[in-house]
Amino acid sequence: MNFFNFFPVGQGLFYAGLLNDGDYSFVYDCGSESNQRTLSTYINELKRWNRNDKLDFVAISHFHNDHINGIKELNDKIGFKHLFMPYVCSDVEIRCLYIAGSYVESLSENEIGNDAYRDNLVFIIEKALEIDIDHSKDFALSTQDWVFIFFQGAIDNATLGELKRKLDEYKEANGCSNIIDVIKNGGIFDIKNIYRNVFGNNLNKYSLILLHYPIAPNTFRRTYFYPNQYALAHYLRAHPLSRYYWEGFYPYTLLTGDAEFDSDISSRISASFPMGISGIIQVPHHGSKVNWDLFKKYFASWNIFNVYVVPFGTRNRYGHPHISIESDVTSIKYYSVNEYSGFPYWIN
Repeated sequence: MNFFNFFPVGQGLFYAGLLNDGDYSFVYDCGSESNQRTLSTYINELKRWNRNDKLDFVAISHFHNDHINGIKELNDKIGFKHLFMPYVCSDVEIRCLYIAGSYVESLSENEIGNDAYRDNLVFIIEKALEIDIDHSKDFALSTQDWVFIFFQGAIDNATLGELKRKLDEYKEANGCSNIIDVIKNGGIFDIKNIYRNVFGNNLNKYSLILLHYPIAPNTFRRTYFYPNQYALAHYLRAHPLSRYYWEGFYPYTLLTGDAEFDSDISSRISASFPMGISGIIQVPHHGSKVNWDLFKKYFASWNIFNVYVVPFGTRNRYGHPHISIESDVTSIKYYSVNEYSGFPYWIN
């Protein structure tokens, strides 16, 4: 069983996944503006769930405090092997597991869901060993029969070079060999200042977006939601004109941080859903009207997910989430994640 959870940390985001009953684990963002003690409680809870092992990776969408102020504590209490943040990976050795997003997108529907998909994936990973991955573009990580595709807004080489140069200068000045060492030494807010120096104050625009889903689906999968009376079923059946076709829904999860969607990144994300779009989306920026309107504008049909999860603090001063979101998605499924209620779910 694969378990995922949006923790109830209030205004902020803390999401974790444990694959194959905890054999592989990851976190996407760890922060809260509402109550730091609550955040600490759930970091301790994740430590118990994770069998006290290090997390396999942590992804930081962007460097606003309510997405990062638990990262150092997460490292102190649990630790993590690899770190992904906008345009930067903490460990060049893991690039052997990267595959360019365009390769994933080039696989046809008939290849997904059968042995050819797995064979192609192995070939792609081997090919990745021979190329120098450009982290300014989308990239993907494959592990434990699960795929993670990361999307980033396009930036020019000069900006990417400036970011890497400033980070390298900081690491050298502070005696750190990689970004994880920087976090261990309490320098995550120094990294935030570097990103602001390079990109300006609008860090939302450069959020690292994560799509994850099972690589080779079984003939039958089910996604269980909390409360348990609601579940989505996923079927794979034979079709007379092709080897397979799908009924029901596919268990994708799209994590958006505080992303601001535009036509370029929206089209790249849409092209990376081999089975058509379904599953779960984290509504960007805690339900900000601006971000919600951009999302609806750039997707041909915005009501393409089965479940919309909106993380926010009930007493936040920003007016999140905007009232239009709940009224927009009432015909689908809308779940609030705040300091009182999280959103756990399971995929078999």
